[in-house]
Amino acid sequence: ESRIQAFEQEKAMRELEKNNDFVIQETTKKIEELQTNLNDRQQSMEQLEIQRKPLQDRIVGFRKIETKLSDAHVLQKRNESSRKNLLKQKDFFESNNTCPPCSQDIDGIFKQSKILRIESRYSDLQSKDDLLGEQIRQLMDKAEEKAKIEKEIQSLAKDSASILAEIQLIQTYIKELNSTIKKLQTKKANDNISEEIEILENDLLKLNDRKAQLLDQLEIYNISLMLLKDQGIKSQ
Repeated sequence: ESRIQAFEQEKAMRELEKNNDFVIQETTKKIEELQTNLNDRQQSMEQLEIQRKPLQDRIVGFRKIETKLSDAHVLQKRNESSRKNLLKQKDFFESNNTCPPCSQDIDGIFKQSKILRIESRYSDLQSKDDLLGEQIRQLMDKAEEKAKIEKEIQSLAKDSASILAEIQLIQTYIKELNSTIKKLQTKKANDNISEEIEILENDLLKLNDRKAQLLDQLEIYNISLMLLKDQGIKSQ
């Protein structure tokens, strides 16, 4: 019965060892698959960085675009105010032959000279304003281009963050699987040690049984020898 139990225990241990080997093998395959996936994700990150870098370089040239555009709008309003003021001055000279506060006549030559200078200044401001308007349009185009680039960069950053999260999850999973393999390998080694100890214990039991048998035989031989000696003495 003890031999049957030992055989069943050994059989169970062999089956458990096979199961452990199978789990280790399948887990190792899973780690290899995850590592391949991890490499793909890392390559995707590198590709996103390749796409992001030139966009980031382009955005550097647009850093002060908002300030330039704001300054241009301020100057445009200032020119507009100056032009309105010139128009008021021109209207005054065109509408009055005398000075309203003092009722003195305004010299015609002076008045005409004043109107010409006002018109010249107005024309200069108008030309500058036209150029300024074109600059503003160009700055607005650049601002729009900058907004598009920033949107692309944000989209790439979002994709990078998503891939990075996947990479971290895969790395964590790989770490857990490696830990599982290590535990199984440690258990297997301990099982092998336990099995060897059990074999040695069984061998020791067998040796003790054999020792007992030999001692019994030795005792029988000693008794027989004594009986033979006694018979020899009596026959003499």
